[in-house]
Amino acid sequence: MSAAAELEEMVGPVLMREIIGRFGGQELYIKPEPLPGDPLTVLLGQELAVKVALYFDRETIEIPMETTRRRVGRNRMICADRLNGATHRELVEKYGLCSRQIRNILSSGGVSRLK
Repeated sequence: MSAAAELEEMVGPVLMREIIGRFGGQELYIKPEPLPGDPLTVLLGQELAVKVALYFDRETIEIPMETTRRRVGRNRMICADRLNGATHRELVEKYGLCSRQIRNILSSGGVSRLK
């Protein structure tokens, strides 16, 4: 599990969306002792910022860009739909992608990892 995924597990999806909105596409250094005015502390609140600091002490976390996050989610949905019996043609039509893109998504890790 990536550090960003661990962070999302800790703070929840709503706050993670805010973190991505503020820091997406950047590396985020987690200070050992968050200060009240720090951007991450302002976003999370002092108590949760301290919890994050204790867990990720001095670690640098690569925060994904929102477009990357959406694409990963879409690809997971494509793979899940395939596992649930959707045909290749149905996936092409549903997601508006070309046949080659669907094939690449399914072969690059989708189907077997979801089981």
